[in-house]
Amino acid sequence: VQGAMTQGDVSSWILAGSYRSEMSTNHTVDIGLSYSTQRYEGGNPVALPALQADSRTVSAVHAFDSWTVSPSVSLDYGIRVANHDYVQGAALLSPKASVTLSPMKNIRMRGTAMQSVRAQGAEEFLPPTGTGLWLPPERTFSALSQQGELYPERTRHFEVGLERDLPVGYMVGVRRFYQDVSDQMATLFGVGELGNEATGHYYIAGAGSVVSRGWIVTLRRQLGS
Repeated sequence: VQGAMTQGDVSSWILAGSYRSEMSTNHTVDIGLSYSTQRYEGGNPVALPALQADSRTVSAVHAFDSWTVSPSVSLDYGIRVANHDYVQGAALLSPKASVTLSPMKNIRMRGTAMQSVRAQGAEEFLPPTGTGLWLPPERTFSALSQQGELYPERTRHFEVGLERDLPVGYMVGVRRFYQDVSDQMATLFGVGELGNEATGHYYIAGAGSVVSRGWIVTLRRQLGS
């Protein structure tokens, strides 16, 4: 469990914790939660309308499980649930499920289905990855649109693939994917006299939707231990 807090024009704090349990050599569970809040007490006229509720609060919880059912079947599945009080709609659900089949020792077939829902400005409220310095939310942000509404970005991703290990230490693989992204986000810095780096404020805009599909071919070799 870790946390961080700061005071100033932007008073904020974050608290997050995670628990990883290796129930056996074939089963690993990862759960965690975080809670962070941001209150703006400065006089930037751009930031004030964005924080009409005086503060912003974000909470999130996740649970993921990796399970090797047998030498030929393994599963990865879980979900992340986040609540952003400044975003329109209900809680944001990001589930993921993946299954890997190994009918032969040197052949693997994998299928993945996942949905990722991200809120505008979510990076301000997320705990840092790795072991770097922890910082609470430092910047304010608002919608570029005059309506001021913020909608989450939703990504749906589906993928199937086949991998084969070659005798000379190489692995060759091919994957087919389909991805649908709605309400893409664009982050704009330095817009207008008051939206520059000195004020710590940036804008969020919509960039439409996109659907992509294609193939990925992989050739990999391990060079050493």
